[in-house]
Amino acid sequence: TLLTVFLASFGFIIDKKAMNYFPAEMYVFLIYFFPALFLILFIRGRITQTKQLLKNKLPYVIGVGILSIYYLFALKAYKLADLSLVYPILRLSTLVAMFGGFVFFKERGEVLKRIIGAVIMIIGAILVAGAFNF
Repeated sequence: TLLTVFLASFGFIIDKKAMNYFPAEMYVFLIYFFPALFLILFIRGRITQTKQLLKNKLPYVIGVGILSIYYLFALKAYKLADLSLVYPILRLSTLVAMFGGFVFFKERGEVLKRIIGAVIMIIGAILVAGAFNF
């Protein structure tokens, strides 16, 4: 938990720093290319099985594509502003996940706590974005 936060923060700092040296599109390509190259070693000789797996799990493949596009836009946002401003606003994606869980997976537990948490997140993002100057 604390280690996870530290490692994730370190990763975001590396992403922000990399934007000084690479265009966002090139960086996303490199981030996904090398793991894919590594995975090719394991699927050699299993091309038909891999094609069948991708065909059967098409919604997951589309989901990974959407997450890749989200990551690209996040990197572009890191170029536009300080990481300390962009990161909290990007974390509003948690609200989308919370809404998706409520609608698609019928997660109804502790609805009041979730609503209160969502309101706090939105207020925090507004304050961080500087919409209100106190």
